[in-house]
Amino acid sequence: MSNTKKTVGLNPFGAFEKKSSSGPSRPSHPKNKGGIEGVSEEFDGILKEVSEINENLGKNSHRLEKQTNHASVSAKQLSGHAIVVNDNLENIRSELKKIVSTATNSAKASLNA
Repeated sequence: MSNTKKTVGLNPFGAFEKKSSSGPSRPSHPKNKGGIEGVSEEFDGILKEVSEINENLGKNSHRLEKQTNHASVSAKQLSGHAIVVNDNLENIRSELKKIVSTATNSAKASLNA
């Protein structure tokens, strides 16, 4: 005796088969086992995945720590370079002021002569 019965529905191709309510609602997955053994295997699988995730997080954390340290060193170097550049610009401004002052005084002296 079959667990299916013919039913006519809105399917444009005509009849379709529908399982009767006497059988299981869905087939069990072949990997799924019943009882404590099945739960234990599933739990072991989950623990393995969590362990792999933790290991990857540890590696990524270490990598990020190294990158952060490198970025910190680079930032300190850039800050030092910026200070040197600023000092050099101040020296150039000072020298330009002296040159402009000398040129202005020279021009005034020429006009007054």
